[in-house]
Amino acid sequence: MLSLDVINITGQKIFETNTIKVKPVKNTITIDANKLSPGIYFYTVKAGETAITKKMVVE
Repeated sequence: MLSLDVINITGQKIFETNTIKVKPVKNTITIDANKLSPGIYFYTVKAGETAITKKMVVE
């Protein structure tokens, strides 16, 4: 199971996916950044019990 959340700099969740059932191979989730204002965002990808958060800059 895989999910993605995008949080803006003030902590508001601005994008989230439904939990996606995936196979254990390389997977891709695309975010349409045209709908985001320029700035710094943080995204969290969760796969099963594992989660990773990274910074994303939209120009």
